Amino acid sequence: MLSFSLLESWTPEYIDSFSDKNFAVTPNFDSIANNGLKFTNFYANGDRSIYGLTATLLGIPQILGIPYLGTGLEVYNIFRIGKIFDEMGYRTIFAQTSSSGSYRVDAIAKGLA
Repeated sequence: MLSFSLLESWTPEYIDSFSDKNFAVTPNFDSIANNGLKFTNFYANGDRSIYGLTATLLGIPQILGIPYLGTGLEVYNIFRIGKIFDEMGYRTIFAQTSSSGSYRVDAIAKGLA
């Protein structure tokens, strides 16, 4: 099974599969991470989470003057990782735990479908 997960505002210090500690607070995630490919060295694609979402989901890094997801960029016919996965027969799920208006992620999910 192929799985791509993007987690925002997690610190590796408290995740056993990244810290080699034994907090046991993320056992399901640790199981997935320990049995898959995980990247421990990476660079931020922007100075805010919304720019990271834009870069990851659309392949567009933070560039001065370019809009980000939730401000209209999602209406353009551009690269969408979810659409590509769907065309390849994979199932995609977009979930968030903050309020539905946070960064307009609810509109982003609908715009990327």
